[in-house]
Amino acid sequence: MRPTAIATMLLAALFWAIHVPVMAAMDSPPTLISPQEVKSCAIQGINGIKWALSAAFRVALTDAAAAEPLLVFRFDSKSNPYYIVPFQKSKKVSVLVIVDAVTGRYKQASYLKDAVEYPRVSMDMALESLAAYLKIKSPAENVKLLEARLIWKPSEQSQSPFEPLWEISAESSVWYVDQHNKVHDRITEPLLKGGGEPPKKKNK
Repeated sequence: MRPTAIATMLLAALFWAIHVPVMAAMDSPPTLISPQEVKSCAIQGINGIKWALSAAFRVALTDAAAAEPLLVFRFDSKSNPYYIVPFQKSKKVSVLVIVDAVTGRYKQASYLKDAVEYPRVSMDMALESLAAYLKIKSPAENVKLLEARLIWKPSEQSQSPFEPLWEISAESSVWYVDQHNKVHDRITEPLLKGGGEPPKKKNK
């Protein structure tokens, strides 16, 4: 075998030895940080910008404790999933913090003018709404539930990452329930592009 051919074979072997593991890693789903780590990241993130918060924001944050994070998947797959970490007082949420679910990086926060239960629409409420939409007695008994998860992308149904939708996969169909408890059979592009924050709240 000629030296040139041997060199070519070695270069090819080296290429695949380097690139195949990298391509496999790119195809695999990202590893998510744990809910406990998320809480720490949210606390560090909000404390890091506390100096820039408005007086009303700081009041909402005072004595509020980080509660169980909510994992939200990006429907458009352009960004990592994220966690929404509610900060609550007496079981009512007054501050919301978004943290990247892969890197743990603080992304943004918002406070609620009036503390509320969050999310406004729980998974059970979304399933009941779907049952009513499909005119069945109970989703648990009459719908073969495959998966229910929170998802979000800028859309007509929600332009705020703080207001994700429940994506419910059942049998061969997929439905979406927004935080106003309305059922949708598809996600549509927003008529007006824009950023989003929860309603009835003040920004910093």
